[in-house]
Order: sequence, then C-alpha cells, then structure tokens
Amino acid sequence: MVFYPPPLRLYLMLSVPTQLVLGAIFAAVAWSGRAPTVDDRLLFGAALAAAGIALIPASLLVAHLGRVMVGPSGVELPGRSGLRRTIAWNAVESVEPVRLLGVRYLKLRTITGRPAWLPVIRSEDYREAIARSAGEEHPITRSLASRPCQGSG
Repeated sequence: MVFYPPPLRLYLMLSVPTQLVLGAIFAAVAWSGRAPTVDDRLLFGAALAAAGIALIPASLLVAHLGRVMVGPSGVELPGRSGLRRTIAWNAVESVEPVRLLGVRYLKLRTITGRPAWLPVIRSEDYREAIARSAGEEHPITRSLASRPCQGSG
C-alpha cells in the first residue's frame, strides 16, 4: 500500500520560511532609512501571494516524493539522497520517535547501522498495513500504537 504525507502540512512547512525571508527583505527596505512606499507594500503583498501560489505545486511534489510504500517484505521510503530506500522488516533493530520541523518521524536503527527516517502518517490504514506486514510485536507497530491517531499529519 502507498501512503502520502499530508500536503497541507508540507505546504505550511514550505511557506513559513519563505514568508520569513520575504519579511526580512521588506524589513531591510524599511530599515534602510527611507519609509516604505505604497509601491513597496504592493510589491511585498504581490511577492507573498506569488510565493504562496508557487508553493502549492511544490508541496504536492514533496508529498509525492515523500510517499511511503508498505509491503510484506518491508517499507520503501525516501532516502537522504532523494533515491528510494527499502528497509526489510527484520532489518529494524529499534525505533526512536523524533520531531523535525513539526513533523513526526520514526528514526529506524537498522542492522546495517544506517538510520532511516519513517514519516509518521496519522492514519489507521497506515498503522494497520504496517501491523499486518511487520507483525503486532514489531518495534514500528508498537511505536505507532503507543501514539493516538488524531489530526492529519
């Protein structure tokens, strides 16, 4: 089964830094010694709107690239290099819950020593697919079962 991270959360993750950068540019203009004109304000508003609109397809692309595939042999997820990586269920030694930029992940420690980052998708289907494929006593299943399934991210 294929699972996608929620695009709205990704959109918010991408838009906040963008808006902070645009705000810093506007503040630099304001602090440069001259008062911002109406044109400056209109330009800033247009830049914010354009960035917000441009981030919609970007967040959908990031959601597609961040998809997680759960199967009987293991879990396929995005790696650091952007390439897909498959982790066999029996290769997972331990699981550590981690938050990165407001998004929950499970840091999987594998027998190879290379960690993997599994996004936590708050969906009963996601939990059930992992439990069905990995088993009820698997560290990933236990970690997902210990957290309530609420919200969309």
